[in-house]
Amino acid sequence: MTQHFKKIFWPALFIWGCHPVFGNDRYQQLARVGMEHAYQMQTEVATQIFDDIIQSDPDNPQGYLFQAVNFYYRMQFDENPQRFESKFKKLMAQAIKISKRQTAINEKKLEALFYLGTAYLYQAAFYGGQDSWLKAYYYGREGITHLEKVVDIAPNYSDAYLGLGLYHYYADVMPKLLKSVSTLFGIKGDRTRGLQELHLAAEKGEYSKAEALFFLGNIYLYTEKDFEKSLSCAGELTRLYLRNPGFQILLAENLQRQGQQEDAIIMLQKVLEQNRELLPFFKVGIHYNLGNLYAELGALEKAISHYKETVAVASQSKANVKKFRAWANYKMAECFIRLGNQQEAAQAYERVKNSDDKRAIS
Repeated sequence: MTQHFKKIFWPALFIWGCHPVFGNDRYQQLARVGMEHAYQMQTEVATQIFDDIIQSDPDNPQGYLFQAVNFYYRMQFDENPQRFESKFKKLMAQAIKISKRQTAINEKKLEALFYLGTAYLYQAAFYGGQDSWLKAYYYGREGITHLEKVVDIAPNYSDAYLGLGLYHYYADVMPKLLKSVSTLFGIKGDRTRGLQELHLAAEKGEYSKAEALFFLGNIYLYTEKDFEKSLSCAGELTRLYLRNPGFQILLAENLQRQGQQEDAIIMLQKVLEQNRELLPFFKVGIHYNLGNLYAELGALEKAISHYKETVAVASQSKANVKKFRAWANYKMAECFIRLGNQQEAAQAYERVKNSDDKRAIS
């Protein structure tokens, strides 16, 4: 995954899973099976399983939370993301309502606090993705407050450390202006603590392993520049979830940073060939990465062809990929310059200038 592709995932900063609190093993097993299907991109199957959990135990916030998170991620890459927004909000509201009721009567207080924290963090992610920063910081602060209560009561509640770790880490490494705002809202950063908490979630969390590995992989790749650790995280994710193209793109980016461009190309080409119905969101990312890989190898014509394919797919997709048109045109212009084709380069730069995404070039 390139730095650009990572930003598409960026609103999803928070944990996917929760501790099991259902009254019998059948519900715990259903939750795990649903999560496995979601990570393997079998989203419709996961949706049905989470619906079954809700129907089986409508007074438990866990089912509503799982389904809301499922819809949140589908909003990130689906071709019609708007159809999940109202469902996400409704399910999160129900999860919060039931969790608050349980904390008020001291019923399953620990789990209810965890669900509240998780729900608030996903709301923060949602509003952050819409640039509603006041709401994002408010819900983020609420989420952290509840998760801190969880670990105060139960320090070994490992899944809670993913949300805490992400906030502690990024509140420290974020740009100075945003760091000042986060401090104003009571969010104090601690880079070292954040990494320790993320590793704890990855190693000991019951449900947070994949999320923790994914974000550690990105952190070590893009921020910490520790490519060996990033490669380890990406390799483990790909081994566990062979059908998840997002994890495969992350692994390809790691191979690229290790100087293994040809291996990365083979892997990404294989993903394209084996997934004829690959969602445009991922198809765009793969073509863009292939363009970068071929450009590094000096195969400029091949690079340009993949950048053109990136633009073509992104232009027809309704997913959150329009910024790829500007990025691909910018990279395309660089290739044309290297080929000595100034006219084509100028036209590509003009397409970047006229991009409808004001944040496309960062």
